[in-house]
Amino acid sequence: MPRPLNVVSYPRPWQGLYGQLIVVAVLLLSAGAAIYPLKERVPQQIRLNGLERRISLEQARRESLQEDIKMLRGDPGHIERVARGNLGLVKQGEAAYVVLERPAPTRPRPKKVRADSLFERVKKAIGQVF
Repeated sequence: MPRPLNVVSYPRPWQGLYGQLIVVAVLLLSAGAAIYPLKERVPQQIRLNGLERRISLEQARRESLQEDIKMLRGDPGHIERVARGNLGLVKQGEAAYVVLERPAPTRPRPKKVRADSLFERVKKAIGQVF
């Protein structure tokens, strides 16, 4: 019967404490390399959202101003209404009146009534009896 060969098995590098530490370190470095760009991307995304919101507000304002321009160019009476309403202008020969609002009437404050303490009420009651 042939004799079995003595096979020497060497430990694999990923087995054992040092191998496991190396695998964990590689995994942590890989995770860090994947997460690091997110650290810079999040503030950029927040800024981008703010800028997009600002752009949409400015576009709405621009459309409103373009409509005002169309109204001012197309309707001469609109210019007069704006001048009278917003600027308070009057035509030559017209009398301008300023309406002042009356101040709201003030009511006198009610006087504070001091509530008698229990001791004072008892003292009054005894004084009325005697």
